[in-house]
Amino acid sequence: MLIQIIWMRGLGKTGIIRVLAEIESNGIYVNEECFKKHFDAKIYPNGKVYSQYNIYTSTGRPSNHFDGVNYAALNKEDGSRSCFVSRYGEEGEMVLIDYSAFHPRIICKLVDFPMDINEDIYKYLGELYFKRKVAEYDMEEIKKITMRQFYGGVDEEYKHIKYLTKTNQFIEDNWKFFKTNGYVLTPMFKRKITDRHLKDANPTKLFNYILQATETEIALSAIKLVNDLLRNKKTKSILYTYDSILFDFHKKETYLIDEIMKIMMLGNQFPIKVYKGDSYNSVAQIYP
Repeated sequence: MLIQIIWMRGLGKTGIIRVLAEIESNGIYVNEECFKKHFDAKIYPNGKVYSQYNIYTSTGRPSNHFDGVNYAALNKEDGSRSCFVSRYGEEGEMVLIDYSAFHPRIICKLVDFPMDINEDIYKYLGELYFKRKVAEYDMEEIKKITMRQFYGGVDEEYKHIKYLTKTNQFIEDNWKFFKTNGYVLTPMFKRKITDRHLKDANPTKLFNYILQATETEIALSAIKLVNDLLRNKKTKSILYTYDSILFDFHKKETYLIDEIMKIMMLGNQFPIKVYKGDSYNSVAQIYP
């Protein structure tokens, strides 16, 4: 399966830098009037702005900050995302692909807990928590309970849930190895997370670092394949943010969306959502 192939090969640090450098070089086209209203940053003569990724963070999860703009945390509420539009005008559109429940799904891979891509992992866990069918209004509480199990230890009342039992064992095994050896290796690229990266270490903090590192390695492996597909195409990847990637799509190339989706799902193992719109702010869900 594709994820297994990527898991074995990995990009490595040099490959990660190349993938992110390609996204940087594509630039992000902006509405200049809007951008000047929201940001105090340079717009280049081609109407674009540029981001800059830094992979030398403690977890390896890239930050993205350039010319005073934090591109990894653009405000969703103040209208500033409306500034980011297609370089192709009416012939273009913005497409966002976002991984669904990315961390819980990554954990499935880390602890060898098979789950069909069409199954909602939060609904699955919620029905085990509450011992009943769950509704949409339950989801916020289900997510809170789930995060508490990941980062606070598994509650006694939920220790019968195999997914959480295996997760707890993974946390304990990695902590034991870390305490003995002063490091752990990330599952895909075998990068070291050491006691120099992880200050005030504890089992769940180490787990969080492993999750963030694995998130980066999976997402950027997929994006590398997408960038290969898009080479010599008008459509460009322009912004990577942890569990999502934003594309500047030329409308004549919308046939590529299905192929990009297949790549991002990595052998039909990671569920995604797809959004489309005239600007980064206006993208609306089109899949599923």
